[in-house]
Amino acid sequence: IAHENGFKQIAYVFMPDHVHLIVRGLNETSDLRVLAHRAKQRTGFDYKREHGKRLWQPSFYDHVLRADEEEASIIRYMALNPVAAGMVKDPADYPYWGTSDWTREEVLEDLRAHPGDVWTPPPGYMEASTEGIGGQDEGQD
Repeated sequence: IAHENGFKQIAYVFMPDHVHLIVRGLNETSDLRVLAHRAKQRTGFDYKREHGKRLWQPSFYDHVLRADEEEASIIRYMALNPVAAGMVKDPADYPYWGTSDWTREEVLEDLRAHPGDVWTPPPGYMEASTEGIGGQDEGQD
């Protein structure tokens, strides 16, 4: 879905109640709102049909990487998310994360080499982005 919408998927972690993604726009027309809408619509419709309930909230949280934020530090944060949630003791034990540029072992080696260098979400990180979505149901009905 990312590439179809002008993005490269850099990293992901699927959690039981949310997903973290790093995507990079490939051109000037890349639109994160469109990508989020289409991804949620495609996955949400099938999920609701099979399970009888919604998969996604109407909005999404986004954060544009700043020049001083190291991508590797954010990938470490994402890989450690299941550990922080108490789901596993070691990120190697959680199967639902990965990157397009690094192998899982390379990420784990990087975590061992930089244990204290993990991105910290900025204030307001969890404020929903609804611009362009308007609380729509994302096509899950």
